[in-house]
Amino acid sequence: MIPFACLPLLPVFGEHTFNTLLIASFLFIFASCTDFIDGYFARKLNQITEWGAYMDPLVDKFLIWGIYLVFIFIPELKIPIWTFVVIILRDFAVTHIRNYALKHDVYFKTSEIAKLKTTAQMVVGGFILLFLLATFYLNSIASIPQENYLTYWQNNYYLDNLPSFLVMAVAIFTGITGIDYAYTLYKQLKSNKK
Repeated sequence: MIPFACLPLLPVFGEHTFNTLLIASFLFIFASCTDFIDGYFARKLNQITEWGAYMDPLVDKFLIWGIYLVFIFIPELKIPIWTFVVIILRDFAVTHIRNYALKHDVYFKTSEIAKLKTTAQMVVGGFILLFLLATFYLNSIASIPQENYLTYWQNNYYLDNLPSFLVMAVAIFTGITGIDYAYTLYKQLKSNKK
C-alpha cells in the first residue's frame, strides 16, 4: 500500500485531485491501523515471531519515510528538509544501536516512548493528508483554481503553517527517542560490566 499512498502525491504525477487525496489518505490511515491491529493480535494470541518483530518496525519506517518525504516535495506545506533528515537519521542510528546491542548480548524491547513516537508520526501523517483533502474540498467550494488549492489558508498564519509546525514537533520528538535509545544501551552495557 505504501507506493499507492505516497507516489500519486508527488508533483511529477500531476496536480492533486480530490480522488487522489482521498485514496492516499485512506491507504495511509488503513496501513497505519493495520500496524496497530496486527501488533495487538500478535501479543494477544502470543504469536510474536522473530521475523514479525524485525519486519513490523521496518515496514513502519518505510511508511513514515515515504509519506514524510512526499510532504517535503509539496512546497506549499512549507515543511523543512531537516525534519525528514532527523527522522531518517534517527531510524538508522537506532538500527545501528540495536545491532550493536545484539553483538554485545544486550537485548531491550522497543520502549514505550518509541511506540508513542511511531503513533505520533502516523497520526500527524494521517492528519496532514486529511488536512490536504479538506483544503482541496473547501477550495473547490470557494471556486479557486484547483492547482492553487493550498493557497486557501494563506491569510491565516496558523492554519497555513499547521502542517509545518506538526512535522517539526514530530521530528524533535523523534530525535529525543533516538537519544533515549542510546542512553538505554549505555545503561545496559554499563550494568553488564558490573
